[in-house]
Amino acid sequence: MWATIRDLVQQGSTVVLTTQYLEEADQLADRIALIDHGRMVAVGTPSQLKQQIGGSRLSLEVPAASWTTPAQAVVQKVLSGPVMVEKRTVTADLGPDGLPAVNTILQQLQAAGVPLSNFAMQEPSLDDVFLRMTVGKN
Repeated sequence: MWATIRDLVQQGSTVVLTTQYLEEADQLADRIALIDHGRMVAVGTPSQLKQQIGGSRLSLEVPAASWTTPAQAVVQKVLSGPVMVEKRTVTADLGPDGLPAVNTILQQLQAAGVPLSNFAMQEPSLDDVFLRMTVGKN
């Protein structure tokens, strides 16, 4: 079905798709309207909607818990938002700073001698967007 919808769009057709399966919307839609209890809460491209809730998330894992405090300090220095620590993982929303901030963080971690055992950047899902924009607002 996804292939058929993609083919129709490539041929110039406009397709209006209603779904509760947000991965499907993310894969197929050029523009999405989020509706909660009959009220439109947001409209935009998948990327625009994801940016509205903070954009990408940075996750750094250090080899030992003793490295979390210096890693957290570096991330906090570069980013303005909250930095969370859980066991050996430091996470933070990148916000509009994005890749330049990641580059700065990695350079400062290296300069401080903070080792990393894992590094990841993850974009929020449309499920994250829907939950953030609707839960508790009814």
